[in-house]
Amino acid sequence: MVEVQIANHARGQRKSIQAWIDTAFDGHLVMSKSEIERLGLGVLADTDAVLADGSKARLRCYYCIAEWMEQIVPVQVVENVGGLPLIGTALLSNVDLRINYRDRVCTLS
Repeated sequence: MVEVQIANHARGQRKSIQAWIDTAFDGHLVMSKSEIERLGLGVLADTDAVLADGSKARLRCYYCIAEWMEQIVPVQVVENVGGLPLIGTALLSNVDLRINYRDRVCTLS
């Protein structure tokens, strides 16, 4: 799990979330509707998605600002019914992700 600081706009108060890294998700972030409401994120658009089981769904997307790898970046958040937020490959694209299974250590740089 990785901690990410999120704000609903550039000057908004940042709030911390804990998110799982999901290399099968090609977007930025996935969060539950309750978490999106807690953070006060604004609606961006609806999008068509192919889920892990191959089924298709129409999902609502939101926007926010995230502090990621010591930079402030705009982020698209996809609403989901899952429990924990997920970080997708769109946020990982310029990151060195190392997983040491033996020592149970994950590092991002």
